[in-house]
Amino acid sequence: MKHRVLTLISTSWMIYLATGCGAALTQKSRTAAKVDSSPDAALCPSASEAGGLSLFWWRTRREVIMPVWSSDGSMVAAFEQSYEEKKSWDPLSGTTEKRKFCHRLVVQKADGSERRYVGPVRAGQGIVPFYFKPSERIYIGAYKGQNREFYRVEADGSRRLIATLSAGDELLPSPDGNVLARITLPVPYCDVKGPEVPLPLVTYKVQMLNADGQAIGPEEDVTQRCFSLGFTWTPAQTFIVFDGESAQAFDAEGADLGAVPQPGCAAPRTSSSEVDGQGRVLGYDDKGLIGVVSSDGQAFGCQ
Repeated sequence: MKHRVLTLISTSWMIYLATGCGAALTQKSRTAAKVDSSPDAALCPSASEAGGLSLFWWRTRREVIMPVWSSDGSMVAAFEQSYEEKKSWDPLSGTTEKRKFCHRLVVQKADGSERRYVGPVRAGQGIVPFYFKPSERIYIGAYKGQNREFYRVEADGSRRLIATLSAGDELLPSPDGNVLARITLPVPYCDVKGPEVPLPLVTYKVQMLNADGQAIGPEEDVTQRCFSLGFTWTPAQTFIVFDGESAQAFDAEGADLGAVPQPGCAAPRTSSSEVDGQGRVLGYDDKGLIGVVSSDGQAFGCQ
């Protein structure tokens, strides 16, 4: 059974954010972020939002990015991202230069009602949120300089730092949001020189954390094929890592359950994602606002 090859997720998000992908917002959009009294406000964009791209002047751009359903499918969480950009003089650096990234967490229903901000505007680029109900627990990642930090966001918008992630680290919350699986890969992930068939093996670590970032159970070794790492939770609170040839499972306490069959799908990997339990897929309408764009998505539980 073929599985989509999954490489380091942090790299894909970095590319996504650095290229400015996402749905553009206008000043009239009801999802436009506003800077408030946050201490980070001075670090956020201050250039005008009017006018086109220029080689000489910065302009502010605002986007809504990375919408996900809450675990029960009743609400949506997303980031409102802002940054300054201008045309690049260097054709090798991309179409535009970007700076002063800031983000703000927002929750709402899929139709835009009951919309509210959770905390102030913060400096840095946001990384995909996870929203769990009925606990109202939200986890997010954010870039701070070159580092990635993973937070639990409280109802009042305050943030508790759960972990600082190195280049080889990923965190994935369990379906109930009470446990986080931490995967630590060696860096470089796979030092392969030229084509090798089969791909060489690599050993990485799996560690369960509680909602405060404290370790649960032992740190376990997993050895699988290079460049083929997949990982997912199941609705039964089992965490599976796999490479298309072998699969290994762990319970929510971090105990190694041994070899298991390959999961039936690689995504969604937990109960909060862009697809809800009914298969409704989140996206953007023609005005750049969050909405349901499809009703036939693959829902969590296909594992």
